Amino acid sequence: MALIYFALFALLGAGCQKKPALAPAADPYSTLAPPPMGATTYNDELKKELMLLDKLLAHSLDAKILANVKEALLEGKTKNRWAENSQEAYLVKVFLALPELVYPKEIWDAAHKLWYRSKFLFLRRRFIEAAIGMSEVLKLDPGFSRARNWRARAIFFLGNPDLATSELNKIVESQAENSEAHLDALYLIGAIVYESNDPDPKRIKPGIDAWQKYLKRTPTDQSIKNEINKSLAELTQRLKGENTKLVDLFLPSSSYNAQKNAVLQAFKEENLTLATKLCDQVLRQNYDKDLAVIKARIFIKNGRMDEASLLFDKIIEKDKSYAPGFHYRGMALMMKGQIKEAIASWQEVLKLDKAYAQSHNLEHRIQVAQGMQEN
Repeated sequence: MALIYFALFALLGAGCQKKPALAPAADPYSTLAPPPMGATTYNDELKKELMLLDKLLAHSLDAKILANVKEALLEGKTKNRWAENSQEAYLVKVFLALPELVYPKEIWDAAHKLWYRSKFLFLRRRFIEAAIGMSEVLKLDPGFSRARNWRARAIFFLGNPDLATSELNKIVESQAENSEAHLDALYLIGAIVYESNDPDPKRIKPGIDAWQKYLKRTPTDQSIKNEINKSLAELTQRLKGENTKLVDLFLPSSSYNAQKNAVLQAFKEENLTLATKLCDQVLRQNYDKDLAVIKARIFIKNGRMDEASLLFDKIIEKDKSYAPGFHYRGMALMMKGQIKEAIASWQEVLKLDKAYAQSHNLEHRIQVAQGMQEN
């Protein structure tokens, strides 16, 4: 259901009784190791934003510039007020992403400074760096439940729902039942299980249990309660084996040759180095659109979204009727924040193969993405 995806991106401290904020839908694969160490290439805009955020957290920004920007924000008069590349314009973007920093109520310690930086990276869809940063926060302060919560979300977007739910369960076990941290973690566990579309009963049951506990423990908004109940019914159907089977062309099959199966097996086992090596060997000999998608999906897993998008464009150029190419290109575009383009790519899947689109919940994802455009 559409509301379920929203929670995966941000509850933004609003509390469990309010409608969760919007989110891009992730496309989780089976099981990953913890996020890889290493950073994606920053663009110039993000570099400037991070530089200003670091100065803001260190209380080293020019006081006059800071006061002018805050005043403009309060008056709602920031549009076209400064040059596009000015320090003020970039500072506005930082404050719009992290409005709690406009008038902070505390002096930040090292853990909180790193928390805000990591949260900002998450909001800019830099999930690898965000997960690494949240891990560093937890080293400084193991009881920092917000950092663990957001680390779980970043890990989910990196393709590891099992590790994400494991992190959230630590919050459930360590926080009081009526606390916001406990309730938010329960909600997100259910959302991750629902979104993962995994048919394994061992994974479905914890999601059902988490949402049932959530409904009992919080007087949540009725619209959210209705949405959860509908999704609980779907999870129950999955538990009985009544859900739509996932169309997955990227698993080893007797219809594929040994070389292709070797690539798909390595990808399934999350041995991305081996999968890349084998994939390149095959593609140098003969073009295979399925394996080209595998290579692009490896780019996504490694945070190399620009390279993934370019490769998907080439895949689609070679075969404009290939639904998986449009599907995963949409994922890469969404992760880059190109919402309109992601919607268009997913809409092509609906035209080409409705069964495939249904199995990957693309109608729901399109609705969520459209909602993001409107907000």
